[in-house]
Amino acid sequence: MSALILVFSVVFVIAIFFIVIFSIIKSKSKNVVFYDNSVVNSNNNFGRKLNILLIDDNDLNNKVTTRILNKYNVGVDVVTVFEDGLSKINSGIKYDLVLLDYLIPMHNARDMLNSIKRINSNLSVVALSTVNNKDEVMYIGFNDFLLKPINDSEVERILNNIK
Repeated sequence: MSALILVFSVVFVIAIFFIVIFSIIKSKSKNVVFYDNSVVNSNNNFGRKLNILLIDDNDLNNKVTTRILNKYNVGVDVVTVFEDGLSKINSGIKYDLVLLDYLIPMHNARDMLNSIKRINSNLSVVALSTVNNKDEVMYIGFNDFLLKPINDSEVERILNNIK
């Protein structure tokens, strides 16, 4: 069993590496900066500029996710510590969506979700996970689920469902 997990982990890391390399090469021609609220596309189909909070402890995942989100003319704030995400939500910044790493070390997904919902019960929270555990995620009460590494069509589906 541990050998299978090791093989899966190695394959996942290699896949992410190639995605990041491709993104970096592609971004050279578009002059895009990671972790910046600047965008590639000045138009979106959402009627307004959406504001998204990304909470994930993995910098590589954050770069990939931010790169994809920037294609949709959305503002993205990125934090790597769950408590920093709560501080941002508590600060009064209006977020339309929180993308939350389901497996942040030393945190329980249900507790993280409940902490966010106590601050703003109407805020959409989408779980990000490397494990296809959508049924569990939805049972806990997340609004939706994205399997990592995320892809454009799934991100667009999530963004189109924001009210």
